[in-house]
Amino acid sequence: MRPHPRLASLAFALCALAPHVTRAQVLVPGFSDSIVSQNLDLPVAFDFFPDGRLVFAEQASGKLRLLVNGHLSTIDPIVTLPNVRYGGERGLLGVAVDPEFPARPYLYTHMTHTDGHIRISRWTVTGDLANTGNGALTSDPASRFDLLTTLTDAASNHNGGTVRFGTDGMLYVSLGDDASNCNAQVVDSLKGKILRLRTNTLPAGPGLATLAQLTPADNPFVSDPVPAGRLVYAYGLRNPFRVQVDDVLRCLIVGDVGLDTYEEINLLAQPGGSGAGMGAAGSNFGWPWREGDMAYMACGGSEPAYTHAIYIFDRANYPGASIMAGPAYHVRMNGTANFPNRYEGDIFFSEYTSGDVFRLRRNGNTWALAPADSGQQDPKVWATGFENVSDWRLGPDGAVWACRQFKPGFFRNAGTIERVGYVSTSGVPPGHTSYHLRLSAYPTPATGPVSLSLQSDAPGEVHVRVFDLRGRLVRELPSQRPGGPSLSTTVLWDGLDSEGRKTANGVYFARASASGSDTGCTIVLAR
Repeated sequence: MRPHPRLASLAFALCALAPHVTRAQVLVPGFSDSIVSQNLDLPVAFDFFPDGRLVFAEQASGKLRLLVNGHLSTIDPIVTLPNVRYGGERGLLGVAVDPEFPARPYLYTHMTHTDGHIRISRWTVTGDLANTGNGALTSDPASRFDLLTTLTDAASNHNGGTVRFGTDGMLYVSLGDDASNCNAQVVDSLKGKILRLRTNTLPAGPGLATLAQLTPADNPFVSDPVPAGRLVYAYGLRNPFRVQVDDVLRCLIVGDVGLDTYEEINLLAQPGGSGAGMGAAGSNFGWPWREGDMAYMACGGSEPAYTHAIYIFDRANYPGASIMAGPAYHVRMNGTANFPNRYEGDIFFSEYTSGDVFRLRRNGNTWALAPADSGQQDPKVWATGFENVSDWRLGPDGAVWACRQFKPGFFRNAGTIERVGYVSTSGVPPGHTSYHLRLSAYPTPATGPVSLSLQSDAPGEVHVRVFDLRGRLVRELPSQRPGGPSLSTTVLWDGLDSEGRKTANGVYFARASASGSDTGCTIVLAR
């Protein structure tokens, strides 16, 4: 084995000490980046509560902190996690909100502990859970419930760092290879893996989970003779530091940090997801037999079949590159900063040290860099100036939010939470013109297809979309151009989602938008 040339591919601590050339921040015309909160101490990951509050984790301090309406909570921090081991790529690296919050008032974290292990833990939250007052939350360190405590941390790099809930309600955890390459190919080593854990049946209060309690019955290696292997959902990864969830395609977007030559963006199907270049549950993504699609090193025996990345990022022009997976873009119901329709379904990612932001577009089951947008200065780079961004999320407002660890030239207490929203070339937020739109559904409750009656005097096409109760896009229906004396038309929704799957019974919202105006109606499916 040749020596490892780069001890810290995400050299968060070292970046602050090295000379840095700052690139000006440049966005496509019509977009604006705003700082929501600043002077933060190495913020590294964040998540949204269902009501829009935002929790973020600070890598070195071990604090979980809360933004309420864009301001730090009156109780700050929520909690300071004890025994966080910081240095290199260690520390408090990930945070996730329980998807059933506030009924299940829990936060989950990914951290390196001073005992030499990575811990995945749950913390009980108290305070203004329903956000009916000042929104403040707090947590007692004694409420800790540990999910996993025996994940060894031998190296200061390659720890992974993501905890995210998928559309199936399971908790997905990313773990690096701990600088031990071939362990990524050993299923039950829990290095270089994506884990899938069941959390909704765990008991309340502090404690320690058993592996059996955490194991979903439909995990791909549920029959593995080693209980730890039954938690594995995918393997063959080097350092999947940042992972996102596409709640429309029902897949994980995995940014796997490379070695010398290539970085990767991989798609991993959750239950119900398929196609679009996704790897299935149980996928082997090839490391270290492959770096990208390039042969790297053998691990004994014959090379196994592997799942190809949807995009391989050549890092020749990016010394010290570290890829950061960003969100898949989907418009949000009532989003005040929704991107234009042409961005629907595109995947964003960035490179940590340069601050360049890229955009992928799907064509069937293949992905490539999206065509340059109007006014985009570099045909390959969608935006510049986002150095040291360690996490991205699609916000409930339709903006893309970023967690920047520190400003170039600074380090501690120089981090920010930012949002990139669309404001149009005039600088006036969309939604302030006075065209008449009307949308109604029939029948409702519906036992079959739903007819959506649309009236509009807006110029151009009207876009009609269906959302679920959480504001996630379910289906984009064919654009309409109402005509005739009544300026009306009808569009049919067959009850399927964007991938042709039958949707569950329940309440949905249809939304029509055109020329800055919009309207909506409720649909009830009772088939």
